[in-house]
Amino acid sequence: MAIALAGTSEVAAPAPSCYAAVADSAGWREWARDLERVEVLERDSGGRARAVEVELEVFGQVYTARVAVSYDDPALAVRFGLIEAASLTELTGEIGFSPSGSEATMAYRISMTLVRTKAPRIERMVSRKIETALVRDLARHIERGHRRR
Repeated sequence: MAIALAGTSEVAAPAPSCYAAVADSAGWREWARDLERVEVLERDSGGRARAVEVELEVFGQVYTARVAVSYDDPALAVRFGLIEAASLTELTGEIGFSPSGSEATMAYRISMTLVRTKAPRIERMVSRKIETALVRDLARHIERGHRRR
């Protein structure tokens, strides 16, 4: 089963603040409700996560994946790819931010292929769940943090 989503959304915070929130893997659980655990396995010379192990619960099932993370500071983008997971054969994605006045436009794309085929409605539900986490939950997390400053 393949799940692919891409889109854009406006965030009421400056692009650098948005990027900092996504680049902080320790803070992912603050906005991604389905993440049960995020463990940094390897860090780069600046202390940012290069590899993480995430455990998430989706529709009552718990999944674990090891994910490579890379940062494109000039483009304000975080990219990730699959290292290993029992339930996935492929995972790639990017979340980036561009200035839009005093706010930011978030652009995201995620593609994953599950080992076991699921019904099309499950594919749509998972896709919507991921999109909601980004467009609603991540955006709110960033906006709340920006308002507190």
